Amino acid sequence: KITAYGVEVAGSFGPAFFQSEYVQSTFEQPFFSDQDVNTWYVQGSWLLNGGHKAYKPATGVFGSPKVGDKGLWELTARYDTIENKDIVNREATSWLFGVNYYVNPNLRFMFNYTQGDNETNGDETGQYALRTQFAFAVAAVEVGCAPPGQPFPGAYRSPSPCERMRPSAFVPR
Repeated sequence: KITAYGVEVAGSFGPAFFQSEYVQSTFEQPFFSDQDVNTWYVQGSWLLNGGHKAYKPATGVFGSPKVGDKGLWELTARYDTIENKDIVNREATSWLFGVNYYVNPNLRFMFNYTQGDNETNGDETGQYALRTQFAFAVAAVEVGCAPPGQPFPGAYRSPSPCERMRPSAFVPR
């Protein structure tokens, strides 16, 4: 059994964006003592030539910034850590610094440097990464659900999509 509690905070103010999260988890084990693991991160960014990441309350996410004719540059930074409180030397941390270039709201190029420190194996890694992200929208499809035991309207096969998502569908019969 895994029990986890977490809190997250994020905000966007003009060209500045920040986000942070903390999670405390307990991994219960049948024959050994429980393991408590804590992890957290804090990250931020600054859009250099204007722009703003607007919050979308309906989906709970921040959208891509609006991009002008000449693109949009963003500086980013992040620190994260994870630690097992019950085993000595079970901690890893990393710093990330980067720059992103938005060609448009759907296409961006990212260049990052990450410095990591893993106490478990003594590894201190430095890594450069160049990535490309392409985002696209998928048309929303509305699926209706029939009551349990009722056929799904218009379905050619059984079970219906809704019956496959019911908890009873995950229990062996």
